[in-house]
Amino acid sequence: MVTHKMHFNRQQQTGVVLITALVMIFAVTGIAVTLMSSSTTDLKVVSGSQDKEIASNLVKGDSQRSIGKQKLTGIDSKFFLLKGQFDDQDDNNFDITAENSESTVLLFNENNGPDLLACERRYAATPGLKCNYLRMETKLHYGNKDSNGYGKHKIEIHNGIVQALGTSGKSL
Repeated sequence: MVTHKMHFNRQQQTGVVLITALVMIFAVTGIAVTLMSSSTTDLKVVSGSQDKEIASNLVKGDSQRSIGKQKLTGIDSKFFLLKGQFDDQDDNNFDITAENSESTVLLFNENNGPDLLACERRYAATPGLKCNYLRMETKLHYGNKDSNGYGKHKIEIHNGIVQALGTSGKSL
């Protein structure tokens, strides 16, 4: 029986194991980087969605708070003002933002003509009543602030308010 011993010297070794190990390390590193990058994007999307939801709730709350503030002022409420009383204001609106609000709440008169408009039946079933149509605009800038202190995103809601008036054109 003849036994052969295989001897490899260093010059004959080609480094296949080393090259295979390096390829595997690069492949695993590439997969890890891709997964981390996609998870960072997912986190940004989720964070942006949460910021928008928070801003939306803030705007709705500030809008309701401003309505409540105006209701508490009684006959001095800006809701009782007619079209001619808006004309003296800059941009024909009143700022009715409640204290501690993060949003800006503006009130506009939407009667476009010189006369009051007839109330739609769903607002006043009594014939002869006139209505004052108001629009309330609530805006909030949110997100990362720019050099002016405004967030780079803006959310805005509009509410319609109908004020029924008597035949004399005065609030009821």
